[in-house]
Amino acid sequence: MPKGLVAIVDDDEMVRMATASLLNSFGIFTLNFASARQFLEANRKNIACLITDIQMPDMSGLDLLRVLRQARDRVPVILITAFATPTLLTQIEPLETAGLLEKPLDGDKLISLVLAALDEDSEQP
Repeated sequence: MPKGLVAIVDDDEMVRMATASLLNSFGIFTLNFASARQFLEANRKNIACLITDIQMPDMSGLDLLRVLRQARDRVPVILITAFATPTLLTQIEPLETAGLLEKPLDGDKLISLVLAALDEDSEQP
């Protein structure tokens, strides 16, 4: 069974629940957050991977990623979006992500990215 928690940050409750259900079916434990701010205010000690939507009110997933990287938080981050424009891809490139998936999500690709991120996290000292 994979070790570590996967945080899911999405303002759409149905997406959060469906993503959590998929991961849970593979024995991956999740914590769900309705906003980037809610995630930042939480105890993130055991978070081994983060899945976040890019388009969210208040603080986008891209802004969340920037905040984490500025704080030198290297948690693997998987971004999800319905709008993977060339401009967005250019903005994401320097921010060290574990992947980018377009909606509707491909469950197999998501599981593959999460398992790789959890495996990478378990190798960290």
